Amino acid sequence: MNTIERDLLHRIITDRPFAEYITQRIDIGDFDDEVTNRIYDGIVDLLYQGRQVSFKVLLEYFGNENFINSRSGILGLEGLIRSHKLSE
Repeated sequence: MNTIERDLLHRIITDRPFAEYITQRIDIGDFDDEVTNRIYDGIVDLLYQGRQVSFKVLLEYFGNENFINSRSGILGLEGLIRSHKLSE
């Protein structure tokens, strides 16, 4: 993952207002699918590595109704996050 994507991922996880803003940017297509997929993959990688992730921010970020309706696979990530949280 390049520096820009890593920085975006870090901001999404740690900064709720930014997560809400970036959701809108992705939803209207400011990022291409490749960048969106890399950000998604980075979040999944963090979860599988057992690193501390703000589930509240991720759930709110991916729980945005317009975002879920516009992207396939988001519901799967939300389920992964919920199951990981329940297993802690």
